[in-house]
Amino acid sequence: MTNNKLMQSIHKGERLVSTMLSRMRNPGWARILAELPFDFMTIDMEHSPYSDSEVSNLVNVLEAGGMPTVVRIPRPEWHFVTRVFDSGASGVLAPYCETVEEVSEIVRAARLRPMKGRFADRAMTTREFPGDKTRDHLAEFNAGHVVMIGIESIPAVENLEAILDVGGIDVVFIGPADLSTSMGFPREYDRPEFDAMVRHIIEKCTDRNVQVAANFAELDQSVKWASEGLNLIIHAMDFRVLQEKFKDILDEINAAAGKSIAISATDIDI
Repeated sequence: MTNNKLMQSIHKGERLVSTMLSRMRNPGWARILAELPFDFMTIDMEHSPYSDSEVSNLVNVLEAGGMPTVVRIPRPEWHFVTRVFDSGASGVLAPYCETVEEVSEIVRAARLRPMKGRFADRAMTTREFPGDKTRDHLAEFNAGHVVMIGIESIPAVENLEAILDVGGIDVVFIGPADLSTSMGFPREYDRPEFDAMVRHIIEKCTDRNVQVAANFAELDQSVKWASEGLNLIIHAMDFRVLQEKFKDILDEINAAAGKSIAISATDIDI
């Protein structure tokens, strides 16, 4: 699945599944994950200590193996966007956007790279370019770039229609932990208010032909929303899946050995 195929799959409304890389740095891990039937891989720079070079290594190994990559940048700023695409990634995820200005900066960087400054601002607002050759070159140079915008707070949801009006957005990303925290009940995803909020976001985005993604650590939530309107499920993070799998293995072995050790996910949280 190349850059353009990922974009095509998103625009067709296909159901796509990913996970979030947060702790795995050795590119060998990327090769192992690339052999699994994920549709794309998400690399997290917002909540992990990845360096630019580590991200570039992961991107290149995954993309060379036919696995598209989307990188969640540390902050919604243009220079992080251009670095992501310079590394060869298929897409960018800009976290915690709340304003039209933030989103315009992300879209400008993704669609008009490497043009910056006054000419880029003018192209965004009036669609005027220095010339037809520049316009055509930038369109070709940035073809297939997937743009995901993080809607992760009450102010962001309140501003969602204006944000979607910016254009150039392929996917709206819901951050459940941040969104539920801003609603006053952190990580309480079974509350009807949270359910209604997610459905509201899906409805608004569907009206604009924009797909919706979310990153749940809990399997039951990923399964629920995969069947109820989310087209892109980014399930858990690498370390969380590893923890949970080893927890199940250790519980079974310890029980067989007559040991009473019980390990909970919160005991080994990172």
